[in-house]
Amino acid sequence: MRPQPRRDAGFTYLAVLFMVVAMGIALAAAGEVWRTTAQREKEAQLLFAGREYREAIERYFKNSSGVGEFPKSLDDLLLDRRQPQVRRYLRRLYPDPFAIVGEPWGLIKLGDRITGVYSLAPGKPMRQTGFGKGEDAFADAGSYSDWRFMSLGGATTGGEGGGAIMASPEMLGAPGAPEVTAVVVPEPPPPKRPTDRCSVQRESETAACFGIAEVAKRFDCLRSAALRQNACNHGGNMPPLKQ
Repeated sequence: MRPQPRRDAGFTYLAVLFMVVAMGIALAAAGEVWRTTAQREKEAQLLFAGREYREAIERYFKNSSGVGEFPKSLDDLLLDRRQPQVRRYLRRLYPDPFAIVGEPWGLIKLGDRITGVYSLAPGKPMRQTGFGKGEDAFADAGSYSDWRFMSLGGATTGGEGGGAIMASPEMLGAPGAPEVTAVVVPEPPPPKRPTDRCSVQRESETAACFGIAEVAKRFDCLRSAALRQNACNHGGNMPPLKQ
């Protein structure tokens, strides 16, 4: 019986073609898994850095003499010179893991004072649940800028000093002293004021909440403002602002 090389060649071609397609599908799936894993890791880094800033701002506020005040610059968290014994609330300024190197954080301000930070990166978070205390507004967030790490003016940490890193003035500049220059996150220009209705509402209500003297009521008011913005963003019914 005579061989049929053309038919065999056709089967070989189809087998190679199917193999190439299968490899392409496998590579695409692996790439998607890698992208998802990388994004989740960056989100975890963002939560860590944002919480560190929030706690540092909180400790700065609690260590104020007399009336509590927030820092004017993120550099103030590295070196607080308001008192004879210098205090440090951060070992270094953490960069936004989603930003290009050198890009600044968004700053939440009350007047010229910084009360919190948020990421300026575009995109919707993959993580939508499982956040910590005081982070109710992070759930179902439409963008990373909705993850706002804001101090509540003495309501989130306990104890005088709040774990600040202590250093005497003589230690500054001494061999082996902690690095205090802020080169990782440069001080950004004043952020643009929000223009969308929900963010403008949140900013106005936050300013009103900080006028409440009692810490517990101030915390409830700020939490209520965050929940109202979240409801506004999703077109839901907004609960009344607690004041």
